[in-house]
Amino acid sequence: MRLLTIGAAIVFALAGVACGMIDLRDYKTVDPTNVPGVEPGVVAIPAESALTITDAKREVEVIRDDTNRWIEWRNLDIAKEEDKIAFVEGFFASGLTAIGETAGTWAGPFAPLATLLIGYATKRRKDRTPDEVAKEKEDSYNAGIQVGKTLVDAVANKPAS
Repeated sequence: MRLLTIGAAIVFALAGVACGMIDLRDYKTVDPTNVPGVEPGVVAIPAESALTITDAKREVEVIRDDTNRWIEWRNLDIAKEEDKIAFVEGFFASGLTAIGETAGTWAGPFAPLATLLIGYATKRRKDRTPDEVAKEKEDSYNAGIQVGKTLVDAVANKPAS
């Protein structure tokens, strides 16, 4: 059961990271807003003839009211879609929280040991292999023997004074 929980948390964590890397609001679309009493695609067209001041004011009020009503309905449609995205993001963020808690409980006693083992296992650039060290020692030994032979020959062949 615990393994299943950890597996689910890992899946949710990966999905949460993926959701965090992209903004779903750039991909989720909002359907056109239909306002009762207003036909879709209606555009405010100014009157073709001159209107009285009272009729012109009434025309402005009608357009303003229709526009404000459309803005309210459009904001409601957008809010509904944002609620869906917030639910998805929260759902996957819970996976990140679960994996963080699980990793924290497991890492507590084992973190120093894991750090030590990783440090020992990490090969640094200047580290030499045992074969390289043995070859270097052998070369040094052979060079010392050669220098010793040269000194012995120099001392042995030197005429006595």
